[in-house]
Amino acid sequence: MNAFSIFSGCGGLDIGIEQSGFNNIVSIELDKHAAASLENWKNIKGLTSKCIINDNIKNIDPNIFS
Repeated sequence: MNAFSIFSGCGGLDIGIEQSGFNNIVSIELDKHAAASLENWKNIKGLTSKCIINDNIKNIDPNIFS
């Protein structure tokens, strides 16, 4: 099953969601340091997020996910 992560922080919940069997499609996080952490998890631990967006959620067009 697929999941979206919003307000992702540094990815702790994302990792837990994936360990529960979900496939995280996208992670959205405003803080640049937390988003960098997500990138590190993606590269080191194999976090499956296809896309990590470092931006305010208000700026995200929901149509990009359809």
